[in-house]
Amino acid sequence: MITRLQKFSDSFCDIHQLPRLKSVEFTAIRRANGLYHYKLSTVEESRISLSSGMKEHFGFKEIMETLLHELTHHYCYCKFGIEEIGHGETFKRYCSMFGGKMNENIAGEEYASAASESYVSKEISFRLYCSCGKAWSREYVKMPTVSSMRNRYCRTCKETMDKWKKR
Repeated sequence: MITRLQKFSDSFCDIHQLPRLKSVEFTAIRRANGLYHYKLSTVEESRISLSSGMKEHFGFKEIMETLLHELTHHYCYCKFGIEEIGHGETFKRYCSMFGGKMNENIAGEEYASAASESYVSKEISFRLYCSCGKAWSREYVKMPTVSSMRNRYCRTCKETMDKWKKR
């Protein structure tokens, strides 16, 4: 699949007269579907990382929408500079035009058609529960460290969080 995504990325860059990305890869990102990595010194070192969770929880369509989102960051960086690399109006306009997706908070009303709720973090998140049944208020995408869990406890039964179970 990576070869197919890399070829698509290369075609996108060629069509829009952008420097090709160094790579498109799947990595262990958990808090986002993808990331655009750029270097101020040389745009040719730019690369895109996609969450490996995308392959597990979503289909090719959602992976392509995420790739297009990240390619839009590359497009905006190359065409408009570092000032336009974020999720501003220029990014939203082009992301929507290219068929990329973004969360509804970024999209707003004007770009609602480009909004998506397909996020890896939603699929893999979990809560920790005390033996008395109380849930910790926060959702996690990976287990917190044992040392940080020893410092937290249930307000109901006072059991330390390191004994809590994942559900």
